[in-house]
Amino acid sequence: MSIHNSLQTKLPIITPHSTVKEVVAVMDSFQVSHVPILNASHFIGMLPLEAIEIASHDEQISDFLYDLDTFFIKETAKWEEAMELFAKYDTNILPVLDEQNQYIGYYLLQDLMGFFSEMPFLKEKGSFVVLEKDQERYSFSEIAQIVESHQGRMLGILISNTYNNRVQITLKIISDSISEILQTFRRYEYAILLEKEDDLYLQELKGKTDYFEKYLNI
Repeated sequence: MSIHNSLQTKLPIITPHSTVKEVVAVMDSFQVSHVPILNASHFIGMLPLEAIEIASHDEQISDFLYDLDTFFIKETAKWEEAMELFAKYDTNILPVLDEQNQYIGYYLLQDLMGFFSEMPFLKEKGSFVVLEKDQERYSFSEIAQIVESHQGRMLGILISNTYNNRVQITLKIISDSISEILQTFRRYEYAILLEKEDDLYLQELKGKTDYFEKYLNI
């Protein structure tokens, strides 16, 4: 799915000659965790709020260029790449560059989460199941076969966590035989960490996920 329609350009241009006072005002107004620093349309990097929190308002951004992060995304990228970068850099704004590496705008996490919420994985009614197994022993094809062998339908599957050579896999399933599916997973030595109807699961995520609470106020 295309995310190009989510591109924004309202953020004022910040250059190395801008002052800390100007940047703080922009961050407060737009509620962003970083701002893109530009030289004309050339992208230099992303300045995090933490870099200037205790700085004098009269200082120029040129004094903080060593604090810049260098993440960005190309305009041809897919939403999956954008979401990965949002999480990796703990940011709620993602600069977008064209094929000539020129800055053309930005995506906001809030906009892309709205885009993500319209996907069948979240929108359609079903059950969320979280499985766990050794990394060397799980198989997406095996998981799909177990669900489909009980006339179930999978709306989505993703790796939601890894640790100590273990992997956690989140599924969204539509089925009238969810108990039989879970029993089969256990026979194939998958641990069942969670099984909930989607409304209950999403409420729990909203209560526990600090990252999205911080930026989306959900």
